[in-house]
Amino acid sequence: MSARGSRLVRAIDFYLKNSPLQFDSNIVLSKVKLLSSSDKGAKSSFTVDKGMCNGGDTLHGGFIAACVDTLSTFAHLGSTGKIAWTMNLYVDFIAAAKIGEEVTAQTLLIRNGNYPVMETIFSKSDGTIVAKGTTSMLNGNDKYQKLVRDIYNLESDSS
Repeated sequence: MSARGSRLVRAIDFYLKNSPLQFDSNIVLSKVKLLSSSDKGAKSSFTVDKGMCNGGDTLHGGFIAACVDTLSTFAHLGSTGKIAWTMNLYVDFIAAAKIGEEVTAQTLLIRNGNYPVMETIFSKSDGTIVAKGTTSMLNGNDKYQKLVRDIYNLESDSS
């Protein structure tokens, strides 16, 4: 894992401890484990549990969409050291994942700059793609970059 990726792991841990009831920490980050982070994106995984499912005991599309949004934000932060906000989110739901199945989410930085684009692909352990999400984002200005560093206790890239 890159130095920036290691800082991201520490920042997520700090956020989980200090903001456990926020939507992204309570719904997504408490259930999804960050496996790796680099300048190209991040890899995460989770085991589908009943709280993530719809009435048919398959992974709920709303949970997938929340993951796409949250994982894109944190993967971008880990890739670039900057916060960006979601402007548009699009998800293709391809196959079902059932309770107990392991799902891996690979989030990649597709385009960097002021309007970055992230892509998250969810796959089961047998390689079946469950969903694919694309997030168009907007980088925050310097004021918000500092705010985010404070919220996540995120060290600057120069440290």
